[in-house]
Amino acid sequence: MRRPAVAWAGLAVTFALLSLGAALTIAGDGDRFEVLAGFIIGIPFAAVGAVVAARKPLNSIGWLLGGVALSWALAAACDG
Repeated sequence: MRRPAVAWAGLAVTFALLSLGAALTIAGDGDRFEVLAGFIIGIPFAAVGAVVAARKPLNSIGWLLGGVALSWALAAACDG
């Protein structure tokens, strides 16, 4: 698998995990502000990380941004 494909797949997985966490949190009468904050923080981190990692695969900043967003989304899904 090419590195740009991995970067864009990370963005898709991040969005899917944030959506899953949002659905589970709202279904369980959780805090809607927490869901909104997850999307406000997670999606831009993942999008910028995917763009940087796809264009410059050797630049570690893009991969770090994507990793932060992915871990944030995983925490949101587990919290939900």
